[in-house]
Amino acid sequence: MKIKFYEAFEEEKKQIRKFLPANWVVQFTDQTIQQSKDKNPPAQFISIRTQSKIPAAWALNLKAILTRSQGFDHLIKYQKETGFNGHLGYLEEYCSRTVAEQTIWMMLGLLRKAKQQLNQFVEFYRDGLTGRECLDKKAIVLGAGKIGKEVVFLAKALGMKVKAVDI
Repeated sequence: MKIKFYEAFEEEKKQIRKFLPANWVVQFTDQTIQQSKDKNPPAQFISIRTQSKIPAAWALNLKAILTRSQGFDHLIKYQKETGFNGHLGYLEEYCSRTVAEQTIWMMLGLLRKAKQQLNQFVEFYRDGLTGRECLDKKAIVLGAGKIGKEVVFLAKALGMKVKAVDI
């Protein structure tokens, strides 16, 4: 089996290699398909994240596409637009908690004025740095899928009043 992983970073490569059979021919690049400028599919099996745009012309030469994301709308769209009839795969449990924690971390960064704190840290200038606590703040989570549910759980753990909205 020959496979090429696009948008694969060093930490991910190490983890992926642990699970691949030794007899597979594997290529990795941290680039998207567009950045790589591959004219033709380098393998019959490719793996992407969400930033790569698979050329329509590749549909006839690919046998399988794996997206390393929970979402797979981009693969369904590709299938409909090109008539691709190979195997499609996604990672149902991919990074739900990690993405939710990143979301909370960014929220906390805004509440606590993290950027301003970092800029003023060198001189220990503390004026204007008073942030806010999460307790009793209101949060609305747009999208109540696996990631959204994790965000709700973490926000509630911080004492926030949370509502989730989903179509």
